[in-house]
Amino acid sequence: ALAARHPHTRIFALTPIVRGDLDRTPTFDSLDRVREAIVAITAAYPNITTIDGYALLPKEAALFSSDFLHPSDAGLALYFERLCEEISSLMP
Repeated sequence: ALAARHPHTRIFALTPIVRGDLDRTPTFDSLDRVREAIVAITAAYPNITTIDGYALLPKEAALFSSDFLHPSDAGLALYFERLCEEISSLMP
């Protein structure tokens, strides 16, 4: 595992982002289970910090492409900005 090979390296794991159509798509449970698995697995490694993808991108139509799965250009810009802010706040 990466964390075991690099025990003194700070590693960030990201959980999935929210879908833009969760109110119409029954996949929320699946995304929640993936998120829970990532959190549970990474908890065993002190050098891994998990970042909640749901908190990085709000569920707003303009932030998603027409498939409601992938972020639009505006969504990617906001995701990147918030991810950088989150990582910066976690670094010493």
